[in-house]
Formats: sequence, structure tokens, C-alpha cells
Amino acid sequence: MAETQTTFIDKSRTFFREAYAELKKVTWPQPKDIWGSSLVVILFVTFFTLITMLVDYLLGLGIARILK
Repeated sequence: MAETQTTFIDKSRTFFREAYAELKKVTWPQPKDIWGSSLVVILFVTFFTLITMLVDYLLGLGIARILK
């Protein structure tokens, strides 16, 4: 029985060929959508950063009063 062995090169070619075929099926977002999503992320990160800073400051004040 002659077994066919696939080499690493053959497997790599198959992988990249199939990956390219899948990427052609992708619906890519428009630049306007990307900017909108990025703005939402930036606003949420800023908002939660400010909340974290406020809570940290208030806890620091509370601990300082307890330790006095």
C-alpha cells in the first residue's frame, strides 16, 4: 500500500489558500462605522477611568482618616 504523505509545505499552502478564500467572504466595516465604534470605546474607557480615579481618591481619604 502506498500512503500519500502530505508535507508541511502542502499543509501550509492548503491553509493559506483556505484562509484567503474565507477572507474574501468577510464583510468589512466601513470607515465611518470604525470611527463610531472607536469613539464609543474611547468614551467608555475615559468614563470608567474617571470613576476608578474617584473611587481610589475617596478610599484613600477614608483610609487616611482611619489611620489618623
